Parts: sequence; structure tokens; C-alpha cells
Amino acid sequence: MTPPLFRVDAVPAVGETAVLDGAEGRHAGSALRVRPGELLRVGDGRGQVADCSVLTSGPGRVEAEVLARTVVERPTPLVTVVQALPKSDRSELAVELATEAGADRIVPWQG
Repeated sequence: MTPPLFRVDAVPAVGETAVLDGAEGRHAGSALRVRPGELLRVGDGRGQVADCSVLTSGPGRVEAEVLARTVVERPTPLVTVVQALPKSDRSELAVELATEAGADRIVPWQG
């Protein structure tokens, strides 16, 4: 099973500690209930990703040791979705589904 991935502002170097707090820490510590010794991944959203081992876990804060770092290249081709402006509150759903499908860019369009 693939370890869960969490977003951090900057990926620490190997041997350093990655800290998950705020929304990411609450999700990891409270919702997923990660425990010391479990593996997780952290990424900065710009290609840096690290495999980590949980050191401490509590509600709202998780600390994990960075075991290895890698750079993930941006996939090609880039995908742009041109989305007509939907009625009512469906625009949020349209963006969510396009993002989950792998869209890199979403352009609203009004005809």
C-alpha cells in the first residue's frame, strides 16, 4: 500500500524532521491516526517528495524523520481544461473533478 502524501512548505533534508501541523497535522494525527514507526510521504507541490517514518503523533501535530528524498518530474503533456461556467454552485464540483482527473490548468469560459 502506498503511504499517504502530505503537503509541506519545504521538504527537509535526509535525517531531518518534517513537521505536519495545521490542517495537514490534524488530518494525519486525528483523522488517519498515524502512529510512530508508520511510513508517510511529504511533498512541496513543486516536485520535491520525501519518504518519512513517523517519530511522534498527536492530535494536530505529527513529526517524521526524512528517510529519502526524490524529485518527481512534472508529467507531460500538460493538460488544460476549458470549462464553461456552470449554473448554480457546480463550478466548485467541476474544478474538483478536473483536478482529481489530473488537469494542470483550468480556464473558465463564458459563451
